[in-house]
Amino acid sequence: MRTKAIYILLTVLLAAACLCIMALPSARPQKATADAPSPSPTTAPQAAPTAPDAFTVRSDGSIEGDFVSHLPLLCIENGGAEIAYGEPGWCDIRVIDNANGQNRPDEEGVFTTPSTIWVRGQSSSLFDKKSYGMEFFKKTGGKNQRDIEVLGMAAGHDWVLHGPYLDKALVRNRLSYSIARQTMFWAPDTRYCEVFLNGAYQGVYLIVEAPRVDENRIALADYALLTGETPYLLQRNRPDTDTTILKCFGTFAGKTYYPLYVRYPVDDRLTARQLDWITRDVSAFERALYADWYLDEARGYKNYIDMDSFVTYFVLMEFSMNKDNGFLSTYCCKDIGGKLMMGPVWDYNNGYDNYNGFPTYPDERGDGFVIADNNWYARMSTDRAFVDAAVEKYRTLRQSVLSTDAIMRYLDETDAYLGPAVARNFARWPQSLNWHYLGKDDDGNHRDLNSYAEAQQAIRTFIRLRGAYLDKNITLLYNNCVN
Repeated sequence: MRTKAIYILLTVLLAAACLCIMALPSARPQKATADAPSPSPTTAPQAAPTAPDAFTVRSDGSIEGDFVSHLPLLCIENGGAEIAYGEPGWCDIRVIDNANGQNRPDEEGVFTTPSTIWVRGQSSSLFDKKSYGMEFFKKTGGKNQRDIEVLGMAAGHDWVLHGPYLDKALVRNRLSYSIARQTMFWAPDTRYCEVFLNGAYQGVYLIVEAPRVDENRIALADYALLTGETPYLLQRNRPDTDTTILKCFGTFAGKTYYPLYVRYPVDDRLTARQLDWITRDVSAFERALYADWYLDEARGYKNYIDMDSFVTYFVLMEFSMNKDNGFLSTYCCKDIGGKLMMGPVWDYNNGYDNYNGFPTYPDERGDGFVIADNNWYARMSTDRAFVDAAVEKYRTLRQSVLSTDAIMRYLDETDAYLGPAVARNFARWPQSLNWHYLGKDDDGNHRDLNSYAEAQQAIRTFIRLRGAYLDKNITLLYNNCVN
């Protein structure tokens, strides 16, 4: 009788243990690896061929002659259907990447897959050269995604096809993600390619890993608790850009601007209990951050966050003066039992003095610091412990991935790698070089650049000036400290 009772008790306990977790898409902790074989801030691929093209690219995307490129090609075929903003439509994606570096758009390629595709980016959707989101599937019209290793990147099914247009140097996102991959817990891997849409040439693009909770990307736990505790990924962005808004303390107290959206768990798997737990979890951090006792060692905000991720993100954004971050395109995440982490980084289109409407001077002419006033960082920047960590982090990174020499070498090697593809890109989009979008500087001069060479020189000048300014003035951050 006693044996039977013990058996029943063990059975009940085992069942309870099984019920305490809810399965989420599989993920495991994984540190981001170095960009290989793509360029890092210290290494880049082999330079492009120097021989002139034996063909001509026209501004309508047509080609005269036999097109061949040393860059990989990504070909989109959808029968000529319109690709709509934010509305996935079906297509076939074919990627061509021959070992001999001779890639032609009519070749079979290393893979072809059914995919959905849509125009993405609230601002960039208005540009002539579109950027796209892509999601690979096992069959057209199906529901089962297909994970594929794209040009040596880790297998995945959702990708961004970023078309540099505002960035006439063609390098802002590539450079910045590469630096972040060496300094943060994860950042998107990328590859350059040239794109064809229904046989028409579209220019130089960057294939980018989309931020996603996955064992090969943002690696969080693969379960949630019945209490509602769950790993989560949030994004702060403009109103009406996603469906599930987090109604947390910072928003209702008027402490933060622009809403936080829950990106993971995804909508169809997010339970009401999980949403409530995430809301209370973020609100607990924000209440501690904005409380009178926010500096308290036992109760203050530092108990809720992974300080290194917040500090590294801050330094990378201040170096590039990516003014929107903290407000827009801003991610944070948290694992089961972990602390809130800042990142991954995303969207550097407006960084390095490429902001629409007014200049972001990298030196004494400007405001000095741009992220220090943004949402959570405005409060953290008044804490000496945070500023201590930021100053130390900047000085450490300045000796490696943020050194002027390392970045200039990266830009030189990437420019050499792109080679004749640059001219082809601007032959396709000549209007981008005559487009006044950025506005005027304080002297009334147009800030828009009229050539790739000018754009390359501008970003290099910015980096030299910004590094020199921060080397001399990073300690000005202490002026905001209250302790």
